[in-house]
Formats: sequence, structure tokens, C-alpha cells
Amino acid sequence: MAPYGDDALNLPVADIESAAAYYERVSGFHVVSRQAAPHPAVVLARDDIEIGLAQNGGDLSNHIPVPVRLSTAIPSFVLVSTISACASLPRQDGLRAAHLERLYFGRNIGDTAVVSDSAWAGFVREIITPTFPEGATVWDAAGQWRAPDGALVRERSYVVELLHLVTPDVERRVRTVMDEYKHRFAQQSVLRMVTNVRASF
Repeated sequence: MAPYGDDALNLPVADIESAAAYYERVSGFHVVSRQAAPHPAVVLARDDIEIGLAQNGGDLSNHIPVPVRLSTAIPSFVLVSTISACASLPRQDGLRAAHLERLYFGRNIGDTAVVSDSAWAGFVREIITPTFPEGATVWDAAGQWRAPDGALVRERSYVVELLHLVTPDVERRVRTVMDEYKHRFAQQSVLRMVTNVRASF
């Protein structure tokens, strides 16, 4: 099913409210804008992804008078993504869409200095704890990576694991932690891994 007029923010659905609720409940999207005229439509977002739904694609002359099953009205790429992310998880009451994140904070500062245990403890106390008061898991790690010149670099690091519901403010909070670490300890990057899960608290 292609979007109407090659507009990626104009994906056709038979019932705008049912389709939007499906994306929010199953795929973790949230509604960022809504319109009623000239045709019902919503725009939903999750992380850096935006999708738009329009009732019958916004083409009122092509109205479908018979009921359409919701599963046929949802674009296939969303169904594939949802199935692959949740196939191994039981559907139990109370489970909601969530993100399991791991942030890897390298300790090397240039070629000679490292982030000390006391400096890291201060970062956890001053930045991570107030930014994620709901909790985090932290542990020491050691890894290696290949530099652009081909050299093998071994580096100790700290790993922070966050489990949180998919809410509009989470991206800002994660970015706050990453940006502050890079600024405070002269780091080029912080590795971030995100897994879609279902969780209850």
C-alpha cells in the first residue's frame, strides 16, 4: 500500500482514531499533531521517526464505504518491525512499550589521562541520577575498537543501562547525559544502543 501522492506523511487508513491508537499501543509512537479538516489526519513520532496517517489517504472522493480490518490498514513495515521486536515476548496485561538503552562511556582522555573513579561518581551523582531519578544500572567494562588509522585501541569504560517507557521527554534526557559527558571529559562520542521491549513497573 503506497502513500497517496507519494507523500510519506499521508499514509491511508480506514479509521484514523483506531490506527493512531494502534501505533501508540503497539509501536511506541505518540501523536505530535492532529487535524480534522479538510480530512482527518495525525502525525506520530518515535525517536527520529515521523509518520503521518490520513483517513483514506486524504482523498475524500475515494471513500471506502465498507469496514476494513485494522491489520490491512497498517503499513507493512510497521507490522514487520513490531513482530520482530516483540515475537519472543508474551503479551501480558500491564506490559507497555519501552526502550532498553545501553550507554558506553569511554574513560580515555587523549593519550595520557583517564576519567577517574571519583570523577565518574560525581558525574553519576550530578547528572545521571537527577536526569533519570527512576533508576539506572551501572557497571565497569573493558573493550577494544579499531581506530581510523587501523590501530587497535583498548579502553576501559562505564556502561549505563536504562529501562524506560517511550515518552516524548526521554530523548532529551538521554541527550543531556551524553552531551554533558562529552563536554566534561573531552570525549568525541558516547556509544548508544536502543532495544524495543515491553515492560511493566
